[in-house]
Amino acid sequence: VSLRDPLRAGAEEDELREIISAAVKRKKAAHAGMLDIAKTANRPMIHIGG
Repeated sequence: VSLRDPLRAGAEEDELREIISAAVKRKKAAHAGMLDIAKTANRPMIHIGG
């Protein structure tokens, strides 16, 4: 979430808190595929395309 425009517009602290709170509530509980990553064996970067 970008706070730049509200800050430039002179948003009050309560308004900023609401913007941040709304963004956190929209956030997913975990990143997609993170559970699968935890189960995978450790591999060198060359094997995973890095």
